[in-house]
Amino acid sequence: MRVVWVPYPGLLAELKGREREVLAGRTGLVRIGNEEQLGELDDGSGEYLQSLEDFPYGKFGIAC
Repeated sequence: MRVVWVPYPGLLAELKGREREVLAGRTGLVRIGNEEQLGELDDGSGEYLQSLEDFPYGKFGIAC
């Protein structure tokens, strides 16, 4: 599954420097107990966008 992260500016500031971990699902507040469910850093499954304005539907295989 692909993930798009469009964080609230305050959250982005709080997690500054940890963006790669967020996109890999490795910044949870609660341990899930199954590391296999977590992504790998820079595996391409997550992407940060500043806004959903002009969302690149085609890039994610979504036909409009």
